[in-house]
Amino acid sequence: MNHLDRNLSGFRELRLPDAKAEYLRQLQDPSTHDLSFDERLCALFDAEFSARSTRRTKRRIKEAGLRITANKEEFSFSHQRGISRTSFAELCSLSFVHGAHNVVIAGASGVGKTYLLHVLGTEAARANLSVRYHRLSSLMELVATKRVEGSYRSFFNLYSRVDLLLIDDFGLSPISIASSRELLDLIDERIGVHSTVIASQYPIANWHALMEDKTVADAILDRVLSDALRVSLTGDFMRQRGDQNLAASPEEEASPTKGVHETQGNRERLRNQSLKIPLGVVAKERIAKEREYPSALRVANKAVLPSAITTSLFELLKFKRTVGPKAKFQRVAKASNKFMFPLIYKS
Repeated sequence: MNHLDRNLSGFRELRLPDAKAEYLRQLQDPSTHDLSFDERLCALFDAEFSARSTRRTKRRIKEAGLRITANKEEFSFSHQRGISRTSFAELCSLSFVHGAHNVVIAGASGVGKTYLLHVLGTEAARANLSVRYHRLSSLMELVATKRVEGSYRSFFNLYSRVDLLLIDDFGLSPISIASSRELLDLIDERIGVHSTVIASQYPIANWHALMEDKTVADAILDRVLSDALRVSLTGDFMRQRGDQNLAASPEEEASPTKGVHETQGNRERLRNQSLKIPLGVVAKERIAKEREYPSALRVANKAVLPSAITTSLFELLKFKRTVGPKAKFQRVAKASNKFMFPLIYKS
């Protein structure tokens, strides 16, 4: 066996595929022949380290459950965002993670809360830290599932040791007594040891009212806010300006009018976006009439939605009733009636 075969066999036995690829590249590239032994060896190590780092980061991001690709260089400061470049750089340095501090982020729908969470999660993954991202509702559903499966203890041990836990859409729906107690157990185990970042559409001062159990609410907020860094994001809706990197989360998309940050600009944005929804003939006729005689559907929090959305949903429900099980239709109708019916239309 010659030297080439021995080297290739060694790379294979030591599981160094990228160093092997760099070695073969050097053999075929005459320009590397003038390099010293140390320089060529360093190039082999660099190739292997770089490839392993990239794979590790991708694996960390996948395990974290991050939904979008977020780079700190793409965070927009074109408008007043409520956070300075210095503060943003401090967050991205992850000093709060190393100090086991929490971060709370508040702001209206679409101003960049979810994107900021993903930036922090991506930076932590690149720093070889363990990360988990969840909307609060999906986290509580996961907790319930693990209890039913009998694997709650292993789940709890994992999430209590995660270096950075990202919780999005806090309080988007009322937090039940059971959910608040599950959340308290998790936060109590992490406090002072690992960092938790929580984002919400509601101002921090209103978080207490979002939880049904006020005693547990006191305990949660005391632990989360005692040493937390507070960020209040402001500014225009980024999607309205055409920036895709600061898109809202799925629940914000589904219920964009929930929260206390509603403005006339929000309502105009909703009216414009609703016209892009694929609709049937009846809905298209309603849109034409809507343009001629502006009207609106009012939901519980006084926000305004175009009646075209309601018409489209009504057609969907009729379709469900025709082709789907009756129980499925009833569930869809029950969930939808709360916010979408009755239709108030003035011609």
